[in-house]
Amino acid sequence: MDGCAIGFGGIDFDATEQIRYVYVEPEYQQSGLCVGLRILRTLEAAARQKGIALLRLHSTPNAVGFYEKAGYSAVEPEDTIGHDHPGVEMVKNLVHEQ
Repeated sequence: MDGCAIGFGGIDFDATEQIRYVYVEPEYQQSGLCVGLRILRTLEAAARQKGIALLRLHSTPNAVGFYEKAGYSAVEPEDTIGHDHPGVEMVKNLVHEQ
């Protein structure tokens, strides 16, 4: 915005949890510009192009609601891979949403 980055995201197509991060500067979070959602949708589109059907991520505790609104749900306990820091493993089926 006005020549400054207000958010960014990253994806690793070969990782177990492909979405690496979605970050939006605090003053633009919940601003109505949908910056985070636009970044996330761009990453999802890239995953679809690569043929990824099930997109996975590890959400920070405070971002769980954001990802739930975007169609992600918590991974079943038996399918978690575990982490050494707090958060929620989440997944979204990209095949059924287009």
